[in-house]
Amino acid sequence: FPVTIRRGELDFYLPEYKLAIEFNGLYYHSDEIVDPKLHEDKQKACEDKGIRLLMINEDEWIERKDIIQNKVLILCGKGRRGVGARKLTVAKCSASLAMDFCQQHHLQGAPSGVIAAYAAYRDENIVAVITLSRQRKTNHLELSRYCTDGKLYAGVFTKLLKVIRKEHDEEIVSFADLRYSDGDLYRRAGFLEVDRVRRDYRYFKRKKTFHKSNFTKKRIEKQFGICMDGLTEREAMKSLGYARIYDCGKLKFVLR
Repeated sequence: FPVTIRRGELDFYLPEYKLAIEFNGLYYHSDEIVDPKLHEDKQKACEDKGIRLLMINEDEWIERKDIIQNKVLILCGKGRRGVGARKLTVAKCSASLAMDFCQQHHLQGAPSGVIAAYAAYRDENIVAVITLSRQRKTNHLELSRYCTDGKLYAGVFTKLLKVIRKEHDEEIVSFADLRYSDGDLYRRAGFLEVDRVRRDYRYFKRKKTFHKSNFTKKRIEKQFGICMDGLTEREAMKSLGYARIYDCGKLKFVLR
């Protein structure tokens, strides 16, 4: 049922689980309609009240409904449980294999720029993966994805990290998207929370969102044949029928 908090209302609130769920229709939650700070403010208001907020965009529900439903069950303590990490074998795997697994099981789909990947196996079946990438601007090693086949495997994240540490002894950074993560998995594994990254945006058109990096000025010129002289990125995208939808920020973690 709707619950009034600082700005606007929550679509669903489950008080027994201290869990709120927001469904963001792309158009009605775009910066054409709402303040870009709305989602960030709502997440912080929930956090201040001890409420976990799960914020789902329309295209995610269309494309990854099963993953979202499973996420809700997990947050309510009703997720499916797999075997413990001791019964799993951990080894390096191919980037393509890990990316296919993430595409099937991670809310964000497959990552890009994977330089190494590690999997946990139950017999011959992959049940969890971690992928590593290099950040483009800093060249820092980033844990870009972690996901399981939908079940909870106690200790598997830590077991995967131990194998990774044998091959990579440098700092590892990662980010928790506050729309659906509070970063607790990282904290329990020994990561340090070092920053809170402000809200960011994706572009969307119709029922599909796109990462903003796809639409730099040079890429807009090349992809759409538009002369960008005197135009901002936002002006050009708006003329092409794209709008922005903002998230509620991220938490940055470091494993030293």
